[in-house]
Formats: sequence, structure tokens, C-alpha cells
Amino acid sequence: MTIVKSLKGEYQIKNGYGPEKASQVMQEHWNTYITDEDFRFMSSNGLTAVRISVGWWIAQDQTPPKPFVGSSLHALDNAFTWAYKYGMKVIVDLHAVQGSKIGNDHNGARDGFQEWGDSNIKDSGSQTS
Repeated sequence: MTIVKSLKGEYQIKNGYGPEKASQVMQEHWNTYITDEDFRFMSSNGLTAVRISVGWWIAQDQTPPKPFVGSSLHALDNAFTWAYKYGMKVIVDLHAVQGSKIGNDHNGARDGFQEWGDSNIKDSGSQTS
């Protein structure tokens, strides 16, 4: 077991804070991390496209499997709205696949555990004993 001093990624945030607090933390993050002003700035400086990384669980947004937090699709919707407003394109990057392809927190992993590949475990982040 590795003891960390900060929680990274939705898996650790949900397990560390619990469902209610994790939802509040993630909502605050989604509402403030990237804003309309950021898209305005990027566009005014010549950027024409933005890449947005998403996890596989966004497809089940309102009721994602445990321990992921619902409502992230709203943040993606905002990004599309702002990109359109400033004449930008959006590249959606499926950054985290079921089973975590590399085991890192930004990849939907269970604390560094990689299950993608031959194991065929359906939802690595939601497996509990």
C-alpha cells in the first residue's frame, strides 16, 4: 500500500472524500478549472482547436460506475459551447479506458493498478472486494 499526501484522479478523490464531498470537489473543479475566459484567451492567441481528455465513464455520466463522479458531461458540454463561440474545434480524447492502460491516476486507475489487457476486467476502477 502506498500512502499519498494528496488525492489525484476521480478514483482517489471519490474513495478519499466519500461520495458526497467528492461530488462537491469535482463540481468546483469542473466549474472553475477551465472557463469561457480560457477559450477566449486561446482563440485570441491563434489557437484553433483544443484537445479534451475524458474517461470512459463519461458515457454513463449521470450514473457512472463506482467510484466515479457523475455530471462531468456538463463540463464537456460547456467546452463545446465555448469552442463554438470562439470559432474553435474540439478533439475529444478517450484518455482513460476501462482497466487503465498505464495505471496512473489521470488514467482512471485504482491507485496505480493496471488491469487493461489480457485480464478483460470490465471496470477496473469499480472493482471492490
